[in-house]
Amino acid sequence: MTDWTSPTRKPRAYEVVICLTDAGEEFHGLCWSKARGEFIEPISNRSAEPVIGKISGWRYPEPDQSPSP
Repeated sequence: MTDWTSPTRKPRAYEVVICLTDAGEEFHGLCWSKARGEFIEPISNRSAEPVIGKISGWRYPEPDQSPSP
């Protein structure tokens, strides 16, 4: 399992990340919007924190480890 990155360090723009909230919940599929300076839900283009709560960390999803056919 990958360690969580501090929210003060920002991920690459518009690349999918997993965010951890202060409540300990994980939210998959969010992205960092450099232009807006916040994590967003990419389909609706809405701010994530007002909906899920304060983000305390993030990480990139681990690469798929399943063997290829």
